[in-house]
Amino acid sequence: MILGDIVGHRYDFKESILGILILGAFLLFFLVDFLIKKNRRDILSTLLIYSVIVYILCLIKVVFFPIYTFKDTSDIKISMFFQVIPFKSIIPSLKYHNWIQVIGNMALLFPVGVYLKILSKRVQSLKKVLVVSLLLTLSIECIQLIIDFITHYPNKVFDIDDIILNVIGCIAGWKVAENLLPHLKKDNPSILTNS
Repeated sequence: MILGDIVGHRYDFKESILGILILGAFLLFFLVDFLIKKNRRDILSTLLIYSVIVYILCLIKVVFFPIYTFKDTSDIKISMFFQVIPFKSIIPSLKYHNWIQVIGNMALLFPVGVYLKILSKRVQSLKKVLVVSLLLTLSIECIQLIIDFITHYPNKVFDIDDIILNVIGCIAGWKVAENLLPHLKKDNPSILTNS
């Protein structure tokens, strides 16, 4: 059997397209922010907002792409689409020093915790950060599962360990920002308005 008979299509969000989207977003928001709005923010606040946009685009690229489709999916079982046993992949990853799995999943939502602490007035307690991070990572995993069902192929597996590590990463980001906030506020009072 030739490879072309097995592989259907690969859908990806190429880095060049990501770069164009980021540049376009920067230009659009720059125009809106500095040319149309009357209440202009300082440059550091503006860069912080832009970094959120860049982060969201990169997050979409990492968690949803590439998406593969195959012509023959008869050997694919539904059990390949999810992993619901807590710590099933975390413990072996730690045991065999596969740090990229653990650190990568924690780093994925680390910026969300930082952004929540700095930019959100509503999410200023550990309990609220826990709820937001849990809802966000559950949404990501559910969308990945839906993509898998649509393509009939486990592109990104719904994994309870990803949820655990993503939540830990988000909380860690929030705690780091909470500890750095007094120092940042001292040097730049206009960028941080939340505490």
